[in-house]
Amino acid sequence: MDELEKLFSMLEVLRNKEETYNKKVLEEGPSFQYTFGFLLGEYNLKNKYILEALDIIKNHRQPDLLRYFSLSLRFYFQKIISESVQHLDKINNEIKCLKINKEWNDSHSLCYNNLISTENKIIDNAKEMFSKSTINDFFDYFSSEAKKKSTFDTLANWIIDINFFKVNYCYYRVFETIYNFFCFEYLSLKDRNIKESPLFLYFENHNASLLVDKNFIKYGLITLTSDYKPICTDHLECRIFNKSLNITLPLSRKIDNKLFKKFIELYNVGIIKQISFKPSLFEPYTGKFTTDMALEAVEFGRVFDIELTDFIPTKLVSLDSDSLWINPVGNEITFEELKYDFDTFDDYVMTQAVHLKFFKKKDDFYIEHIDHEVFFYTYGEYDKRLYNIKIKGKVLKRQKTFKIDDSEIPFLTHGKPEFLIQILYTYFSRKDLLDEYFHNIK
Repeated sequence: MDELEKLFSMLEVLRNKEETYNKKVLEEGPSFQYTFGFLLGEYNLKNKYILEALDIIKNHRQPDLLRYFSLSLRFYFQKIISESVQHLDKINNEIKCLKINKEWNDSHSLCYNNLISTENKIIDNAKEMFSKSTINDFFDYFSSEAKKKSTFDTLANWIIDINFFKVNYCYYRVFETIYNFFCFEYLSLKDRNIKESPLFLYFENHNASLLVDKNFIKYGLITLTSDYKPICTDHLECRIFNKSLNITLPLSRKIDNKLFKKFIELYNVGIIKQISFKPSLFEPYTGKFTTDMALEAVEFGRVFDIELTDFIPTKLVSLDSDSLWINPVGNEITFEELKYDFDTFDDYVMTQAVHLKFFKKKDDFYIEHIDHEVFFYTYGEYDKRLYNIKIKGKVLKRQKTFKIDDSEIPFLTHGKPEFLIQILYTYFSRKDLLDEYFHNIK
């Protein structure tokens, strides 16, 4: 059993133990509850599975393990960004209400400006961490937390071995993040736990129930009614708003935005009479959360510009760590898709790329060369390539699917790079990342 499999088995044991713990809390009340939650409570008792997991994290080596760490930690910081954007949404709504009611004054201005500044700092910090390249960057981040006296003030009288906790703090924080991400995947994939999910428990704790919906009972779906209103955005996950509880429920990320919009369009005109959607099983957002912040984010660089005058290195990344890279060098551009769940050939990682050369003639741009290629990387090379645009897969000769030369193909047709778009959408699997890159194209 390799390190990643060992880690998964420990996470599974802990997750099952937490299910038992949650049942006990419901049966016996707060007296059974750990002061700071299940995971920290078990760590305080030096649970052997947590300690073994910390040893794996300290001695991380395997590429698959590093990828899972990175995926978990990026998820953690993306969640921070989402929560802070939600807070900003609420703050701005409160400001609007105060101004509409003519209650706005200088003291409000100072208070709310401080709140906005704080949330923006949180977002900027989380975005910086989201773009970090190595596990050591995350260790440094959590180590800096450990140096703050306030980090341990509330725990000092509760932690049994505070010195042990301080020494291992950054490793524990990485483990905590990995565990939470594991539980996120666990809840998303195992419907048998739906009644123990944060979403279900939220409804139960607010004197409401999802069990009044027959589609939820039978399929785990929520039906649109007069109480549930759809929220359509261009880039965020699809959502529905519950008016009675004033909450926003993100839907499963398997629901496509464009298809969701089409369904809602037909539903609103009465062609579709009834429709139900699978919700995310995490706790819902408070209020009507409509902020359109892309989860498929531009990590660096910029999206496509029809002026075609200033291509720069660009990386777009999805929540599940697939990425689209655009690497311009002179009059050449290489588009490459990197996947977390990558394809292999003879134990080498395979990626897809589209490479083109273009030139300017009078006021117009033309493609003179374009090809589709498959690149091959060793696992070590691929781990480096995930964070470095200059790494090239050279272990095997690149395989070309087609190659066009000595041509004069208009780069733009009707104001769009239609020829390029057709090729990219044909070969690349992450259409959402392509949508994000070309989202300025009408």
